[in-house]
Amino acid sequence: FDLNIGTRLLNRLVSGKDGIEDEEEESYDDQQDSVNVNVDCLETQVLATPKYDLVGIAAKALATRFAAQYGKDAFPCQAHEVEWVKQLLPNRKPIVVPVRLSTILRRGGYFDAKKTEEELWFSTNVRPATEKEEK
Repeated sequence: FDLNIGTRLLNRLVSGKDGIEDEEEESYDDQQDSVNVNVDCLETQVLATPKYDLVGIAAKALATRFAAQYGKDAFPCQAHEVEWVKQLLPNRKPIVVPVRLSTILRRGGYFDAKKTEEELWFSTNVRPATEKEEK
C-alpha cells in the first residue's frame, strides 16, 4: 500500500478528493456532498502561513509535486487568467487551480503570471559576457 501523501494532498487541494481508487471509498465519496474548493481548508491554512511552516518547506514540496504531476511547463492560474498566461508566457501550459492551492504554490516558488514574465524577461534579455569581461 503506497501512501503517496504529496499526490493525495495535491489532488485534495485541487478537487476536494484525494484520488484514491478504492471501491469502498468511491461509494462513500459518491454519497458525500461536493466539496467547495474555493474555500480555504485546514491544509491551506497550515501550509500557507509562516506561523506553522517557518521556511515554507512543505509548500515547496507541494510545488515540486505539482511540477512532477502536471509537467515542468505547467503554470498554476485562476480560470480568468488562462488567456493572460497564454499571452504572457507562451511556453507555459496554464493549469486552472483553486485559490486555496494558488496560495500555497505562491509560497512554494510559483510566482503570479506578471512576475514570472518579468523574471523570464530579465533572464533572457541579458547581454552575454564577452571574453574580456569573463577574465
